[in-house]
Amino acid sequence: MKAIIDQLGNEKGIVISDFLLDAVNLDVNDTVDVKVEGRCIVIEPAREFEYSLDELLAQCTPDAMVLCKEDKAWLESSLIRED
Repeated sequence: MKAIIDQLGNEKGIVISDFLLDAVNLDVNDTVDVKVEGRCIVIEPAREFEYSLDELLAQCTPDAMVLCKEDKAWLESSLIRED
């Protein structure tokens, strides 16, 4: 499908047909992410992440909490030591 880039005030844009919006389950006022990949403009539905505290804490396993050398050095240097 071809489209023409039009002048829209100080911006430029294209009209996206209802057929294409329906195919990707989007509509007017939906939020999308727009990015450039190579020479392509990619438009995709914005992901809205909603996690519960329990879901986030479930990912905090001891293995996931291992600090790298840089983290340990920063942590040790930021500790206030009282003598």
